[in-house]
Parts: sequence; C-alpha cells; structure tokens
Amino acid sequence: MGELRQIPRLLGAHARLNLLLLMRSRQQTVTYLVSDIVGQIAGIAGVLLLAATFDGIAGWSRAEIVFLLGYGLTVRGVETTFFSYNLAAVSRRIGRGQLDHSLLQPQSLLLTFATEGFAPIDGAALLMPGVGLMVFASDAGSGPVGAAATTMLPLMIVASALVLIAFNFIWGSLAFWAPSGAEELSPVASNLLRGLSTFPLDPLASGLKVALVTVVPAAHMAWLPAGAVLGRSPLAVAGWTIVAAGVALAVATLVFRRGLAHYGYTGSQRYSDFGHRR
Repeated sequence: MGELRQIPRLLGAHARLNLLLLMRSRQQTVTYLVSDIVGQIAGIAGVLLLAATFDGIAGWSRAEIVFLLGYGLTVRGVETTFFSYNLAAVSRRIGRGQLDHSLLQPQSLLLTFATEGFAPIDGAALLMPGVGLMVFASDAGSGPVGAAATTMLPLMIVASALVLIAFNFIWGSLAFWAPSGAEELSPVASNLLRGLSTFPLDPLASGLKVALVTVVPAAHMAWLPAGAVLGRSPLAVAGWTIVAAGVALAVATLVFRRGLAHYGYTGSQRYSDFGHRR
C-alpha cells in the first residue's frame, strides 16, 4: 500500500521531467511533436489510401478502416505514454547493463517499471491522431455500436496495450542470456506486432488467424477488439483480448524473473549509457 501511494507522486515527477526535456526549446518541442504526428500518420497512409480507393478493405468500410487504424495508433500511444525511455524496449536496459540503475534504487523494480517510463507529452504524438481518427470514424457512422461497446472501448485499448508491452518484455528478457542478440531481435518482433495491426486480418486462412491470436498476438492490437466494438463480431469476442493480456503478462513475468535470477549470477557483460534516462 505504501508503494501504491507513491505512484501518483512518481508519475508527476516523471511527467515534469518529460516536459522539461521538451521545453528546453519551444522550436524543438513543436518540431518534435509535429514531425512525430506526421510520421505516424504517414505510416498508415498506405492503408488509408487503399481503403479510399477501393471503398474499403476485406469487407471493412472506409470508416471502419479509419477506426481500426485509430485504435492501433491509440494502443501504441498508451505504450509510449507509460513505457518510454527503453522500458518498452527493455532488452536495451538489460543488454546494456542499465538495469543495475533500477536495481539500486530504494524501491521495488515493479514500481520503477510502472512509473519511470511515464512520458505523456511523447505519448500525445500518438494518442492525438489515434483518438482523432476514431472520433472521425464515429462521426462517419462506423464508431462503437451501443453503450456497452462504448464502455468497453477504453478497457479494450488498455488490454491491447498490455499485450504489446508483455510481448515486448518476453522478447526483451532474452537479453539476460544474449544481450547483443536480443537487443537486435526484440525490436523486430515488436515492429512485426505493430505492423500487422494496421490491416484487417479477415482474408487470412483460419490457421494463420489462430497463430495471430495466440503465438504472435497481432490480432489483439486492433483487428479483434476493434471488430467487436464496431459490431462486426459479438462484443464478447473482445474478451479474448483481456484473456490474452493476462496470459501474456503471466508469461512475461515468468521469463523476466528467470532471467533476473540468471542475471544475479552473471551480472552485466557490458555497459552503455546511450538512450538511458538519468
């Protein structure tokens, strides 16, 4: 309970640090935010153009595609807001020996991970276009269906973000055993999950869909929960994303704990302060 009471204070402290970092120069702040927003929208522009040209993709209307893309951007925005500074890419902290900074702090590692990566201004560059696209799609007539779906939407976004974060931690924890290799492999696995979130997966074969729901849970990044919220499938289907979040978190916790126990014997094989927030 004592640590729970510290969370708001620590989040506030890290939010101020995030603000100070960007406000060193107003020009730098504006340039950073605008370029990041433009970059993220450019990343989904191809799917938007395809949907506009062919009046939808794989049975999804243009407005539904816009909602799907907005959902995916919002999920990534939640990840960026709470797990910046190499926490989402934890392989860098582990592989570069930076985990020792966290282990030496007079607080639990869980509390550190829950607060140290808080960067609301960085996350806004993803959250603003993501939420904006979902609102635009809703105005176009393909938003959440009914009060139940509207109520479920924030919960689904959080569950999808937890799946993404846990998936990153599973791959990132391999850096306990292979620091250099995991640092290269982890971003590739994470980008695969993010990349697949921009497409409706309906045309895929059943076996591949099952794999994208279970082994590589890209379906939970947008397609499965967004489809349920839009009424394309029963709303109860979105519950699978909550289940996937719980399973992914359990696996990530197991892998990280075993890796940490191994780290206790071997320690860091190298150290680099590059990319570390001090």
